[in-house]
Amino acid sequence: MKRIAFILVIALFQVLPLLSQNINIPDQCFIDALIRAGVDTNGDELISYEEAEAIEKLITYGGCITDMRGIEAFTNLKHLDCAENQIEELDLSSLPKLEFLNCTVNKLSSLDLTHNPLLDTLLCGINELSSLD
Repeated sequence: MKRIAFILVIALFQVLPLLSQNINIPDQCFIDALIRAGVDTNGDELISYEEAEAIEKLITYGGCITDMRGIEAFTNLKHLDCAENQIEELDLSSLPKLEFLNCTVNKLSSLDLTHNPLLDTLLCGINELSSLD
């Protein structure tokens, strides 16, 4: 009996790291957009850190996305088009390679781009912006 319990514990420790390699993305619309964009390369309908890090260009415009938490894992992203959604907050602080951003027609009230030194194209009209850094 102890041997079975030991084997189960070992198996659990083997599986847990695999589960934790997926990004926590709370917005199902964002997950669906990522899948449509081809980010989910292994077809498990989840987005892993490895899949996210491989992406340099991401287009998720024209949808129902309200929450882009999880975008911080796309550390090699250079081009982001998330226009025509319902996004209220957009944290791009972990995307230092970002060069292009189109976030027009959303519900953003502020946008902080101080951590995006390579950004050379910004399209952010038709929002509720009161602050742009």
